[in-house]
Amino acid sequence: MHSCPFALIYDEIVCVFLLFFSQMFAESKDEISLILFGTADTANDLSSGGEAYANISIARPLGPVDWDLLQYIDKDLKPGNMSADCILQYI
Repeated sequence: MHSCPFALIYDEIVCVFLLFFSQMFAESKDEISLILFGTADTANDLSSGGEAYANISIARPLGPVDWDLLQYIDKDLKPGNMSADCILQYI
């Protein structure tokens, strides 16, 4: 059991990074979108200033895995104090 409350989310971030890293070097044709739930801000096309789809941010639109995405996950993606669920869908 982790003593740090954010330890599990850090493990999940590393797991996502490694999954996407392997996809990039496998020269996969898969496309990835990174959507963050429970963010302090709202950044998605479906929110119309109201409460619908609030606290959901599209960090990365659908596209192939590249260095920019990996760098975002590695350097910029940090847990916050908002409550959220982790949904990882790989198609």
